[in-house]
Amino acid sequence: MKICYKCGKEAFKENLCKDHYIENILPSSLDIQIIICKKCNKIFYHNRWSNISIEKIIKNSLRLKNKIKINKINIKIPEIEIIFFLPELNQYIKKNFKLKIIKKLCKDCLKILGGYYEAVFQFRGKIPEWAINYIKSNEDFIKLERKKEGLDFYILKRSSAEKISKYFMNKNCEIKKSFKLITRKDGRDVYRFFYCIKF
Repeated sequence: MKICYKCGKEAFKENLCKDHYIENILPSSLDIQIIICKKCNKIFYHNRWSNISIEKIIKNSLRLKNKIKINKINIKIPEIEIIFFLPELNQYIKKNFKLKIIKKLCKDCLKILGGYYEAVFQFRGKIPEWAINYIKSNEDFIKLERKKEGLDFYILKRSSAEKISKYFMNKNCEIKKSFKLITRKDGRDVYRFFYCIKF
């Protein structure tokens, strides 16, 4: 009879008992560091800030042996519980890990904190609720200011402002575009863009 070289019990596979075999083929720790924006909860992954989930990062990072599959991931930062399925044993195994979490401000939140924005939508006239809800749902929407003449929506990036503009043009809204020189940076002019929509 072959015995486990770690504990002396009857060997199951690879000169290990069943418990030590399972221990050997499952990850012992998660060597993953998660950087999360403390304001918007975006995650820094592959050199960019995005809305990727911690669950997806874990799945992308783990290199599992013997056709082991992840059945479920329960996250309660910094604690992580992973339920693995081992096909060769037809068995589910639960393991707990700790994540390394670093909280800092992402690039966009730093800009917002500094009062930065690239575009403003100026809603005038009898403004419909759907238009307000649409622009506020954009991920680059910063804030809404109520003015005597209407509503002003501040947008972080011009690229998002252009997408919003196209949406309203498809709704047959009349849009007047203008821009204003704000400053010069690295030898180039920096503009702020305005989109006036009358309903």
